[in-house]
Amino acid sequence: MKKQAQILIICLASWVGLSAQNDSLEQSILNYENKQTSLIANGRSMLLDSLMAGRTEQVATLQHYLETQVENESYMVFYQFEKWLLDLWTAKYFKVLPLFKNLTDENLPFKNNYYSIPPPHDLLTEKLVEKVGADKSMLFEKLDETNLSAPDKEFLKLLTDWLLFVRGDALVTTSFLNQATNAYLTKYPQGEYAYFVGRIINQEETLAKRGMSFEFFSGYGGYSGGLKSNFGHHVPIGVAFDFFYKKWIFGFRDHIGIGKTDKDIAFKTGVWPDRSKFNHIIIELSAGHYVFDSEKLMVFPFAGVHFADISPPENDGNKKKGYDKFGTGFKTAPVAGINFDFKLNSPYSENPQLRDGYLILRLRGGFSPINFEKKLTGLDGYSYYITLGFGGVMRKVVKRYRYQY
Repeated sequence: MKKQAQILIICLASWVGLSAQNDSLEQSILNYENKQTSLIANGRSMLLDSLMAGRTEQVATLQHYLETQVENESYMVFYQFEKWLLDLWTAKYFKVLPLFKNLTDENLPFKNNYYSIPPPHDLLTEKLVEKVGADKSMLFEKLDETNLSAPDKEFLKLLTDWLLFVRGDALVTTSFLNQATNAYLTKYPQGEYAYFVGRIINQEETLAKRGMSFEFFSGYGGYSGGLKSNFGHHVPIGVAFDFFYKKWIFGFRDHIGIGKTDKDIAFKTGVWPDRSKFNHIIIELSAGHYVFDSEKLMVFPFAGVHFADISPPENDGNKKKGYDKFGTGFKTAPVAGINFDFKLNSPYSENPQLRDGYLILRLRGGFSPINFEKKLTGLDGYSYYITLGFGGVMRKVVKRYRYQY
């Protein structure tokens, strides 16, 4: 009995001690205050009040103190775009301009420290954008009164508009930014800020310099002169691949035209009978340069060479003696024509499955003074074809000035 009482007393004492320890820890948590986070939260709140009251010098003083005395590798006081907007509003241009001069992809002024604690959620960002937007005319007038160079002044105005744009200011539109940046780059194409203006601020999209396409096609093919009197029209079936570079299109086409002879054709080895099947094989290399390009249509003439042959199909080659000697043999000839690419969708889509390419219906016409008279008298004339194809163009959508700076 005495032993049991001792155990009970020990357990009761342990419970009382643990309870007291938990109460002490709870009180410590309740009383805990992080000086750094308090400074940041209170500093941002004080700066916001000064901003809304229009006290420029006080905002500049608070910003300088928070950036130099409070912010460190572990705690962020401001987001980067907040710093730039504050510097523009307080006219601290000397802090902003050096960040954007002579940039490349390797030294863009966007620093992401994923190990820093971000500033608290408050109204500073929203109110800062509203304030800069409301005061923009006044800020630009103040900027015009400085002794900065014209490229510096115009860049700072563009930067202000771009920062408002990315933060959702409805008054700064994409078309406005594009017009303003194009005007700037026309005036200062090799300026210190040209890279950032073209690569980042300008929002225009275009297709990359390089791309490729494929097409399956069929249609109608015919002849003139002596070729027409010997061979009927044919139905071309084939595939094409194109390679794009800027406005140039380099094409490779391979097709077989299927038709029948229109009369007996006498060769040294025998007669190729009337109504016999023939294949018109064409391997074509061409280059084109588009003369019109819109959201729905691209038009480009082309010229090149093709290698053509009119001969019996291989599966007919053993039917009659001498068939393997019939036909024109391959001949090289120039070719020219025009393409109409009807675009079935736009590559400028937010849908990642449709972006960076588009489907096409391609109407193509070509002709060639092929003239096989060296093989057989009477096979003079030219060939032509009209085809309709279905395919697709693979060409990435990029910022307009991506490859220029």
